[in-house]
Amino acid sequence: MNTYQLIDDYRKSAPVDVVGLCSELGIELSYETMEDDVSGQIEKKDDGKFRITINKADGLTRQRFTIAHELGHYILHRPLIGDGITEDRMYRSTSGKYNNTSISSHQETEANSFAAYLLMPEQLVTDYEDQGLNVDAMAERLQVSKQAMSIKLSR
Repeated sequence: MNTYQLIDDYRKSAPVDVVGLCSELGIELSYETMEDDVSGQIEKKDDGKFRITINKADGLTRQRFTIAHELGHYILHRPLIGDGITEDRMYRSTSGKYNNTSISSHQETEANSFAAYLLMPEQLVTDYEDQGLNVDAMAERLQVSKQAMSIKLSR
């Protein structure tokens, strides 16, 4: 099964199992204490495999979005991910002080779009709308923030 078929399979049920997807893709996932303005990072390890590190202080929906965002970098920008040298890691930071000079705001937007695509599959959202669920109920079922769900529904 190719990567895109695997992703599509994971998008069929809610909430999307991003931890299981990482495992199937061979990506190590760890939860660590990170600076307050850093939600996570992805890096290429010495053995050529990848590791996503998530800030364990963040809430569940933020952690899930960060994992999905970093998966977006893995799927879309893998050649730009460095080998663990600080400036070559891809960070999800609220302050913008951490960055990989190979990554532009365009790639960050793409990773965010991928995260939304992964976590809020169109078919499930449509089914929930047809069932008359409100934003809060949809966000809860998909384990995303109400803000992310609202943005998805406004498009």
